[in-house]
Amino acid sequence: EHDKAQHPSLAAIPRLQLRKPRVSSTEAASLQAEVNKMACTRVREQMASLVLDASELEEMWALLKERRSEPLSPADERINYDDFTQVAALIAPAAASTFFCATSFLKFPLDEYGRISILHFYQWVRCKNAILRTRVELSCYDSSGDGTLTERELEQWVSDLLSQLPALANMQKEFFPFYKVTAVRKFFFFLDPRRRGRVA
Repeated sequence: EHDKAQHPSLAAIPRLQLRKPRVSSTEAASLQAEVNKMACTRVREQMASLVLDASELEEMWALLKERRSEPLSPADERINYDDFTQVAALIAPAAASTFFCATSFLKFPLDEYGRISILHFYQWVRCKNAILRTRVELSCYDSSGDGTLTERELEQWVSDLLSQLPALANMQKEFFPFYKVTAVRKFFFFLDPRRRGRVA
């Protein structure tokens, strides 16, 4: 009302800029934390949707072998871009957009017929898939949601990972804490050269 009294045009023309309501710093901080948490969850879900399971990888391998391109050679199976795109059309859209794009095809050397090695491509897919899976796993341990892990968070990941490693199946339980600390310190030595106490 006071503004309308000073500026009569405001009665007919709406104000374009409104004052922000005052929010206490604790409310803003809790709201920001909630938004960060939701954003991290969405990113994690989106990354997890790109990870292929074992059956999808086997299906991809079968499709690649089925669609191999002429001239055929049993020792070195190859695929051209047309057949490559046909395989992409037959698999899940998320996997197709992640692994079956033109840039992925051109990462590999072409032979005189414009084909790439099926085996090399499949090995690349498996490696990239393993990296994606590990990133999703690691993001679950990121309590602050800033994309970094503290030493304690990394120790928790290593602890959970120890039971899944076949190479460590015969290791005595008494050595697990020492192995965990050694592994985490080695990660930090290589990934945290500035000694920030966090790895990204």
